[in-house]
Amino acid sequence: LRLAKGLLSTGTLVDPDLPGLIEGTRPPGYPLYLAAFLYLGIPLWAASLIQLAAASFIPIFIMKIGGLLGFDKKPIAVTGWFTALEPLEVLYSVTLLSDAFGALFFIAGAYFLVRFWRVRAWNNLIASALILGLMNYVRPIALFLYILIPAFLLAAGWLLERRSWKEHLKAAVTFGVIFYLV
Repeated sequence: LRLAKGLLSTGTLVDPDLPGLIEGTRPPGYPLYLAAFLYLGIPLWAASLIQLAAASFIPIFIMKIGGLLGFDKKPIAVTGWFTALEPLEVLYSVTLLSDAFGALFFIAGAYFLVRFWRVRAWNNLIASALILGLMNYVRPIALFLYILIPAFLLAAGWLLERRSWKEHLKAAVTFGVIFYLV
């Protein structure tokens, strides 16, 4: 919240309590989100409400991943309920912290990556790279995924489908480039 206020007052990611000291460890995505509410004069509880609505998609993506992986409906439903009722996720979904959006971006990116692996539609790979790349503007925990996911795609292609290994190389490069550019 302080960074959002600093963004509005100075145009940079600076804490108003520490003028002249630009924040170099936090990404700008969440402060920009909060700054929009402050700038428009919308109460911050609305930001929390939108965040709660966005976080409600996390169990849905979790259940969709379970379906793509071939799990039965009962374990998928149980997993969805556990994800929806998990205490920390419930707390973080209404607290003004970037955790809920970070989790949503990560799970959504994972969903599109698994969907790419199952149906081999390139738009899913591109969506995964975009979402996981954008995640770094909210929570920078995905910084090395531009290396790890292409390495996984290459290794899985080599071990499971050697005949189409070149397609996996193409997918790995595509993911890495899009993620890196974002």
